[in-house]
Amino acid sequence: MSLDTFRGLSILLLVLSRTLAPGSRPSFSKTLQTLRRDVTTVARDLFGTPLPPAFSREPLARHLLSQPLQRGLTPKSLVVESVVHEATDVVSLHLVDPSGAAVTFEPGQFFTVLTTMANGEVLKRAYSLSMPPRDGESASRARITVKRVADGKVSNHIHNQLESGQTLTVLGPSGNFGVSAEEAADKHLLLIAGGSGITPIRSIVEARLRDSNATATLIFGNRSEDHIVFRNELDSIAREFQGRFAIKHLLESAPLGWNGGVGRLDVSTAEREIAAAINSSLAAGRNTLVLSCGPAKMMENVREALARLNFDSSGLREELFSSPEDRKETVKTTPQPVTFLVRGRTIDAVTGAGQTVLEAGLAAGANMSFSCTMGGCGRCKVKLKKGQVTAEEPNCLTESERSQGYVLACVSRAKEPLVVEVL
Repeated sequence: MSLDTFRGLSILLLVLSRTLAPGSRPSFSKTLQTLRRDVTTVARDLFGTPLPPAFSREPLARHLLSQPLQRGLTPKSLVVESVVHEATDVVSLHLVDPSGAAVTFEPGQFFTVLTTMANGEVLKRAYSLSMPPRDGESASRARITVKRVADGKVSNHIHNQLESGQTLTVLGPSGNFGVSAEEAADKHLLLIAGGSGITPIRSIVEARLRDSNATATLIFGNRSEDHIVFRNELDSIAREFQGRFAIKHLLESAPLGWNGGVGRLDVSTAEREIAAAINSSLAAGRNTLVLSCGPAKMMENVREALARLNFDSSGLREELFSSPEDRKETVKTTPQPVTFLVRGRTIDAVTGAGQTVLEAGLAAGANMSFSCTMGGCGRCKVKLKKGQVTAEEPNCLTESERSQGYVLACVSRAKEPLVVEVL
């Protein structure tokens, strides 16, 4: 027996044992149907005769992910109360829970919006909640802000077709970008945003100025004056918290009479502006926390500028905005055995061709945390103990986390046999 044949039989046995595990399927008839499809798919993938494109199969793990209720992610229906133009190619959706229930979230988090396209395809996109949570009668309301992306299917659908009175289906809230009121106490918050990267920061700065004694400086870069999102709101917050909050605008193309800064947030500009903020009166006697959100290149420049200033990297928090349209094509993967180490339990599974680590784990019954399933929130982070994966980029994993062996299960696929520790 060849090594390839032995590996193939081993994987088929893993599929068989998982499928026939007691209580793992609701009926024996369905078990047999699922087993036949799984064995056929894995065997043909292994031996070079993949199923034809017309073959219809709904992988178990994708089915689980499409039913969030089973995993604690219940879709929520919110009504669009109004659509507000904020800046060039940016709109805000003011949402209300029709039941009157409070919309709960932390400043800096986002909703995953589920959008059904004309062809029936359901697409998921993450949009930040751009106002802090409200109390009283306003608690049932929230706001997300959407920038139009060139060739972006969902953003263009929202800009062109969404109107007040329509219903939006969301998952979440998700994400851990931000700073708590306790962490913000006695701190200077240096907030650095590029373009629509202001959306989570807009929520964070108002919340932390209201519920802590923090001071804050915002460095906000945009292409032109017409691209400044929430300009009036930010000016209003600055007036309300005069002496505790300052804004520095930077424009790549500035009009005559512009009183703010001019230029891109390149490394030298970022270094100059960060140094000025850290040495300002708002930061005097306080430790500075840096929160950075915007295009990948801007955030890279901020990191380099902070390194030049010998800033402790533990004081930096980042939120990378990315679109599925920006993702690099993933390497084609074949079925691979995966061992999940789940808090004292060992679960053996098999990833189908193209299946993510998260999908394989859920299909095998592993209790894995997840939320956005887009690589944007970090909730599905696991530690890779053995093997290699290919991951969709960009995603929210930091360089420090990567160097420690962490991967995001929702956008990672096995290139070889894996051992994965579920956190």
